[in-house]
Amino acid sequence: MVQKTAPGGRSWWGIALIAIGVLWLFTSLGWFSWDFWADVWLLWPLVLILLGLNFLLRDNPKRIPVLLAVALVGGGLLWTWNARPGAQGALEQISIPLGQVNRAQIRLAPGVGQLEVSALEEGSASLIEGQIRLLPGERLERRSDVQGSEATVALEARGRTSGAVRSREGWELRLSPRAELRLVVNTGVGEAVLNLRNLQVSSLDVNSGVGRVQIELPEQGIYRAEIEGGVGELDIRIPQNVAVRLEAKTGLGGLEVPNGLIKLGDNRYESPDYATAADKADLEVNGGVGRVVISK
Repeated sequence: MVQKTAPGGRSWWGIALIAIGVLWLFTSLGWFSWDFWADVWLLWPLVLILLGLNFLLRDNPKRIPVLLAVALVGGGLLWTWNARPGAQGALEQISIPLGQVNRAQIRLAPGVGQLEVSALEEGSASLIEGQIRLLPGERLERRSDVQGSEATVALEARGRTSGAVRSREGWELRLSPRAELRLVVNTGVGEAVLNLRNLQVSSLDVNSGVGRVQIELPEQGIYRAEIEGGVGELDIRIPQNVAVRLEAKTGLGGLEVPNGLIKLGDNRYESPDYATAADKADLEVNGGVGRVVISK
């Protein structure tokens, strides 16, 4: 007589991979926001609970229904608690004067949540303006140093976080179009939109974490941009008037490049007018897990 046994560890891994794949597909189709994955990240304590229950109930034939019920109820309770009114952290106002600064290095490192970066009005007297909504448990570390016409600014989220991403306003920052900028951005967990079209950027370094990242490159100047993909879609938009020299490597996902570029070799492309163009970008993209779309 053959004795049936409950699904083993390999079955659980299979179920988990299928579930993650289905949720990822729904996110790519636009049914979920990429911030959904940030909310999932906040439920990591459930993994420990489910592993413990799985160990205790390994000989119980009703193990799977019990684990699914605990996961659903526990996830719902934890998410509801984090999303409750008043679960937000502090709201930090950011205002750094431009003064005599004409060159600045700016580092941005949000933890969990949305990031939006755009340009200030041309006549603004500020180098940076905006606001940052922190999660409970987060603190904002600010560093600002001005030496004559040059400035160094760092805004980084620190501390252990809790709370649902949808309960926060996120990072909303505007930068001066009158200063030459060197930008370093670590996007963390959540969606990021960097609208740099009207800014003077000499170099851009982006390290994406988990979530969709959209970048609109500057429409004037000669600059370098290096973008490292994480988990999520990369959407990079090049202004029509900007020539580009592109090196793009894919990770686990597809790659789309603009029409009209000359292919120079493996993963390397160039605009026909790159050598003579007044406005041009050296762009290096290393894809992670997710699609990379580069368009003009």
